[in-house]
Amino acid sequence: YNSIDWGVTVSPGRVKWKCTETFVQNPNANALRWATLYNFWFDANFAPTNGPVALGLFKTGVAIAGSAKVPADPCKMCDFNCDGLVNGSDLATLLDNWGQGGITDIDRSGATGGNDLGILIALWG
Repeated sequence: YNSIDWGVTVSPGRVKWKCTETFVQNPNANALRWATLYNFWFDANFAPTNGPVALGLFKTGVAIAGSAKVPADPCKMCDFNCDGLVNGSDLATLLDNWGQGGITDIDRSGATGGNDLGILIALWG
């Protein structure tokens, strides 16, 4: 098996470690295997809370969902600038990102759209 380090990506609300190759690309890639030890960590400046986690499977690509201790989100949903309010500034951020993914894709559909706008309006104030 190769020992190439996994890639890591950090985005708002998410840290993701991933094997650099899929099973189809290289069956001997550096995947989690029985009798091996892997260590993943990151520093966070927020207290832990229960939150979602996912473990993708190397051979099938299917993810197993679960929960674990994760850093608490310091901002409430749709408060993109963390000023304590969902207001015009957050609306402007959402509209600027219309059609794109990222933090304003509240429903995680892949792109910011009408459903995300509805969620923001429901949380206004």
